[in-house]
Amino acid sequence: VFSSAVVREFNYLFIHSSSLEGTMVNAAADIRKVLYLSLLLLSPVASFLQPNLAQRPLLAGKNILGQYEQRTTIQSTTAHHYYNNRPSLTTSLKSSSTDNNNNNDDDVYFDIRTTLSLVAGQSFLIVIAVLSALYFKIPNYGFGPNISFNNAALLDGCIRMLPFVVVAFLLDFVEKSVPALQDVTKATQRSILALLGGKFKPVLAITVSIALGLSAGFGEEMLFRGIMQTGFQSQLGDTLSLVLTAVIFGLLHAVTPIYAILAGLAGAYFGWIYQVVGNLAVPITTHAVYDIGALLYAHWTVAQMTEEEQQALNEWEPYKRNEELK
Repeated sequence: VFSSAVVREFNYLFIHSSSLEGTMVNAAADIRKVLYLSLLLLSPVASFLQPNLAQRPLLAGKNILGQYEQRTTIQSTTAHHYYNNRPSLTTSLKSSSTDNNNNNDDDVYFDIRTTLSLVAGQSFLIVIAVLSALYFKIPNYGFGPNISFNNAALLDGCIRMLPFVVVAFLLDFVEKSVPALQDVTKATQRSILALLGGKFKPVLAITVSIALGLSAGFGEEMLFRGIMQTGFQSQLGDTLSLVLTAVIFGLLHAVTPIYAILAGLAGAYFGWIYQVVGNLAVPITTHAVYDIGALLYAHWTVAQMTEEEQQALNEWEPYKRNEELK
């Protein structure tokens, strides 16, 4: 996902990248092109699906053609940008759904337009990945030369997802004594509150979780591992390309500092799987299966909260603790 703060940091890096040498300059230019292309393509989709999403300038600097001193205003509909900028959900309209089994009628936090917007935005990453693959001449539209969704690859991907479960259990065990980890949980839960509301909706939750999990698994792995890591590998080697791609992946998930670090480590793990196996279907499966399970679990935990807890979660903002300390 692409947040405004991260894009500004990358914009600063690219403008001041003249001190870098050789292939690093080319790598910075490639990253910039992918970021700008992604944000420019997401903007009209966001406007069409959810005209009420908050808007603000995101980029100032070079545009996608490399022209300087031209300012660009872009609207983004990705989960973390909307999460940071959306109006209070308590003032949103009640869901128009008539599904009594899902109890949507009295869910003040649920708006189907928001859900469709976020699913569409995440799904559009696949289109961005394909276009980027064509631009950078990556084989098989970003899937790489050895792509194969056979049973062995799918099973391998599911097995390689298990370390995430172990890490999640350990983090949950120590979370109460680590405020930064509590912020990671709140950030995730607040996004889920915006995505699925505060009432338990099993059918909708499964559908949306599968859609988002597959979109993230395919779109992000194609874009970051299949295209970005592969492109860097020929210029920077295996280790540096893996590390650089993981850092970018983490920064683009920078809801909180710890969130960015955890996402970067996850990105490094996905990249390592791809380097070891050589089949992008394996990290795609690992990524997708974990995201589906994590989304469903997060929705269940949010639905178990009291109305007061959900209201407090809705009003919580990332970095608020740091601002209070300052």
